[in-house]
Amino acid sequence: MITVATYNIKNAQPVARKEHNWPYRKEAILEMICSRNWDIVGLQEVTEEQWQTIAQLEDFEQLGTIRDTEEYGEYNPILFRKAKYKCLESDTFWLSPTPQKMSKADSWKAACFRIATWSVLKDKISGKEILVINTHFDHMSCLARQESAKQLLAFVKAQPYQEVILMGDLNAEPDEPFYPILCQLFTDVSVAATSCLGPKGSFIDEDFPEEIEGKILQKIDYIFVSGQFAIQCVEIVAERKGDAYPSDHLPLECQLIDS
Repeated sequence: MITVATYNIKNAQPVARKEHNWPYRKEAILEMICSRNWDIVGLQEVTEEQWQTIAQLEDFEQLGTIRDTEEYGEYNPILFRKAKYKCLESDTFWLSPTPQKMSKADSWKAACFRIATWSVLKDKISGKEILVINTHFDHMSCLARQESAKQLLAFVKAQPYQEVILMGDLNAEPDEPFYPILCQLFTDVSVAATSCLGPKGSFIDEDFPEEIEGKILQKIDYIFVSGQFAIQCVEIVAERKGDAYPSDHLPLECQLIDS
């Protein structure tokens, strides 16, 4: 069994309400990562301060490259349990026409620098290798999301690995053009799972509402798989820490059986 999760933890840029700033949320985020028994995790919106905090988790190794040189530049790190996996290789490319250098896809009308971080993880017991990709699509440009999906598809098709996990905050609902592009190769675990728990969507609101019951939440966070995975339970984890949710997104987790 492999438990995989994607989680946008909200960057560390200062916000008006004190309790929504990183120093007041970080312990809840760390507890979430550790307490859910996740084996492989993709995080989004991780700034340098947050990267350094997460790097202190003893059970996990963290992989990634920062996407730009701005004050609050972000990583899309991959975390994995060191006791279970060994990293064979890892790298990051930019979602742009020039993926091998730090670049923003202006021709795709992207608002931000966007990246995909990938790693090949080897199971220390079975010896099986999995290609894991974590990404964060542009929030403004439908064209950028569509072209990013094409770029990811081409990247995966060029790799020799049969089993692939693609996850991240794709910043759009499944009715956009990016979705059928990815479904040419991948299965959306939220569609194929034998059991789905929690709310239907994972983006709760930038204002960190104290209660989400009855709210319609956007489905913009995804886990896709290809290969021989049997998709078991999927859950959008609606756990509050104290009186608040620790991020403006809820984590999406999935249990997979590598058959």
